[in-house]
Amino acid sequence: MTWPTLSLSTTTNAVIRHSLHNALPSMTQLEELLNDKGFTFSKNHRIHHYHFDFYDSKHKIALKIDDYLEEFDSVNNTNSIKKLYIPSLQVHVLKFTDYHILTDPEEIIRAIKFLIQNKLNVI
Repeated sequence: MTWPTLSLSTTTNAVIRHSLHNALPSMTQLEELLNDKGFTFSKNHRIHHYHFDFYDSKHKIALKIDDYLEEFDSVNNTNSIKKLYIPSLQVHVLKFTDYHILTDPEEIIRAIKFLIQNKLNVI
């Protein structure tokens, strides 16, 4: 299988730079919060060709911090394969934005705990 390549315009490059500038502090804050709350997420985890910002192998929970790049059709189209493949591995993906991390980080913790609790009830 060949993976599509993305051609990025000057505008897209500017959006990527802006996104990276804002994402780095929020990623550090989220990592510290996860550690403080006792979660064991590995950072920058790959599952086959797909990258996740954080991954808990015990509970099969992946965290993806969306950035502005995800809004482009060319990127969104490449994610459609991922949306089908990852659930087949029984991996649950929670998506948040850097804004979410900076304004309401406890919501992320609640979402993780809710997912873990529901997975335990299903088993």
